[in-house]
Amino acid sequence: MNSNPRPRPATRGNFAPVSFIAIAVLFAGCAHQAATEPVSLSITAPDKISAPAQSAEIIFPLQLKLKNNRDEKIQLQAGTPCAVFRWQITDAAGNVIQRNPNQLCIQMMAIRELAARAEIIRGPAIALRPELYRAGATYRLHCQFWGYRAEHEFVLRP
Repeated sequence: MNSNPRPRPATRGNFAPVSFIAIAVLFAGCAHQAATEPVSLSITAPDKISAPAQSAEIIFPLQLKLKNNRDEKIQLQAGTPCAVFRWQITDAAGNVIQRNPNQLCIQMMAIRELAARAEIIRGPAIALRPELYRAGATYRLHCQFWGYRAEHEFVLRP
């Protein structure tokens, strides 16, 4: 059996809303792959964000969960440590609005083992540049984590 499966397309589901401190947001997670997939990536993130007045940036908190649904361990690989987590945000037309900034990165492979039935949870926060976004518009966050992809839709509230 192949221990390095290819990332698969994402599917969607919903979790219950939760309040978040400092940004008056509702969390609605999206399970982006069914648990029956060999490896699944899900994103829990706000579905609505309120932009603070006169803010230099909007903090967009999220949680990524990569789960190995197999009965054997798998090896995760990325071209560099900076390629482990990548993101970009698009508007409704698919235009890229913002993406993770370029980083100076050591040029060596990142490798990690994920045990059978184990998961990796990472809780990064993304700094959005408010001048790039319009209040009331819908955006889509595209994440790649250890080569697996997931998406999450959100609205910027005035």
